Amino acid sequence: MAFSFTGLNAWANEHSSALDFYTEAIMDNTVVPLMTQRGTVVTGFTGDTYKLPKLSASTTMQDGDNCTFNADGSVTIGQATITLKNLKFQGTLCARDLETYFTTVTLPAGQNYTGLGQAESAFLREILRDIKRSISLSYFNETTLFDGWVEQILAATGINAGTTTPNSGGNAGTDAQGVFNIVNAMQATWLADADLAQDVINGGAFVLMSPLHVNYYFDNLRKLQGDNGFIQAQLASLAGGAQSFTHQGGNLRIYAVPELTTSGLICLTRDRNMTMVIDLESDNTTLVTGMDQYEENFWYKLRTKFGVGFRNLDSNNFRYWGAAS
Repeated sequence: MAFSFTGLNAWANEHSSALDFYTEAIMDNTVVPLMTQRGTVVTGFTGDTYKLPKLSASTTMQDGDNCTFNADGSVTIGQATITLKNLKFQGTLCARDLETYFTTVTLPAGQNYTGLGQAESAFLREILRDIKRSISLSYFNETTLFDGWVEQILAATGINAGTTTPNSGGNAGTDAQGVFNIVNAMQATWLADADLAQDVINGGAFVLMSPLHVNYYFDNLRKLQGDNGFIQAQLASLAGGAQSFTHQGGNLRIYAVPELTTSGLICLTRDRNMTMVIDLESDNTTLVTGMDQYEENFWYKLRTKFGVGFRNLDSNNFRYWGAAS
């Protein structure tokens, strides 16, 4: 990594706005707080694979009009495996590259640099913002180094609820691919099962979708019902900065997740199913910096280790709408 000075003039004398950098929009990493609330987050593990136990029991109702004892039933213990990956970000910046554009008003005095002067904190903030974005996207999306949740979802079978591109429901809001209609249809699939219905009723399941699909959801709902009080209340909450809302006609909480913008998936999952395993959560935001041994180049690095997965990736624990591959 090095400095790139795109269209920048040399500054003989910096004025007050020299360090008032305008930065590009970059999504923040909100995945860990969400998974802490609704998923499973394991920290303090440094190995390459982490095992998560699964438990189920089967019993049989029998005729009780006798004194015989007939043992019939089982308890099954299984496990899910989360694979962790070592990841790193590293770069060097040549302090002397700045001398054409900044003077000692901004840079350290003299030629023996021990840092990048007043601009250093701005550079590091922007570098860390981009690292956090990369890590957050990797939780969900496939990279050359890491298989996120979406890659695992697409590799699974029997959990796809529909493949058409979600929209606002057509002119009347009644099209099956309308986002509100999609959520309703996926919810209905689980409500048709007595066990899963109890989870949904108790608030033990939730939906993830992109912010664009949240917009389609309310467009779809308006077409079906007009601007009623429920819609106005939810939109007011979102306008105030809320990241989630309750699906009309159920106890499903819907979360806006920017990381799903790339895949366009709409996901329904049970609580604690989506899992993250991290060595140290602080590793994802700890940027280590310094000058090289010759005090010529400023360097930075961030090292982390994490993995994501599911406790159970089947139709009784997870459903999604979107392209099947």
